[in-house]
Amino acid sequence: MFRNLNASPKNLFEYLSSHTKLNAMHFLLLFLSVLFLQTNAQQQDSVKTISTVMETRFLNGNGKGILKDGSVYEGQWKNSKREGFGKCSYKDGAKYEGNWTNDLQNGKGTFFYKDGDKYTGDFVNNAVQGTGIYIFKTGDKYEGAFKQNMLDGYGIYYFKNGDRYEGEYLAGKRSGKGKYYFTDGKVYTGTFLNNMKHGSGTMKGANGDKYIGEFRNNIRTGKGAMIFINGDKYEGDFVNGQFEGKGIYSWANGEKYDGTWKNSLRDGEGKFTYTDGKTEVKKYLNGEEVVKK
Repeated sequence: MFRNLNASPKNLFEYLSSHTKLNAMHFLLLFLSVLFLQTNAQQQDSVKTISTVMETRFLNGNGKGILKDGSVYEGQWKNSKREGFGKCSYKDGAKYEGNWTNDLQNGKGTFFYKDGDKYTGDFVNNAVQGTGIYIFKTGDKYEGAFKQNMLDGYGIYYFKNGDRYEGEYLAGKRSGKGKYYFTDGKVYTGTFLNNMKHGSGTMKGANGDKYIGEFRNNIRTGKGAMIFINGDKYEGDFVNGQFEGKGIYSWANGEKYDGTWKNSLRDGEGKFTYTDGKTEVKKYLNGEEVVKK
């Protein structure tokens, strides 16, 4: 019936006026019905357009969304993946702010751990890797190299108590060459293994005494020399931090003992050299000379 008409309320009203015998009430009702249908269709088209724009921004550009694991991300997207700068809050309370590539943490960023620790630096495929600063909730701080979420490479570790380590790390532990400064003034320079002084090194005491030699599991063990600030010196074997085995002790006044030791005491037989150059073979037990009867 209306095939050749432009179906607007005005056209319909004019057509019906000239071709039908409807009263004024009928015309009014018909006019309102057609007007409602047209307005509703326009509103639906408008909603559809807005929805399409929102979806496009979410997939490519800036937007905010909830991921399947419950985390909330706000930032840049590309092809439905996190790409560029963004912030992600995780369900366990952790949070990351930084760069993303292909939905992974990559580049510079800051990670706030749920236990209170904080890291700022390089990321590679969701792993802490490169260089950065890690602040522990305990008050300790590390600045340096990381590999696969662990301290690895050269770095400086600041302890809350004032101690400081500068040197190499391997798999999260002090391993390799380094220098450790103690709050009481002692300084160790040498090799480490699994967070302990191990291998060759030098330990300088706060009072000026100095040990140069071998360490095992933080303890002076092996060959070494102990140089005292008063001028005395011991060179020889060490066991568990003590003079033990063969060793030479030289006094500042020129006297010297060359013999065996136990628990840092002369024990066994040795040659004693006096200041005038004379020598004498003596026997000792627990530091005391054994006198022949």
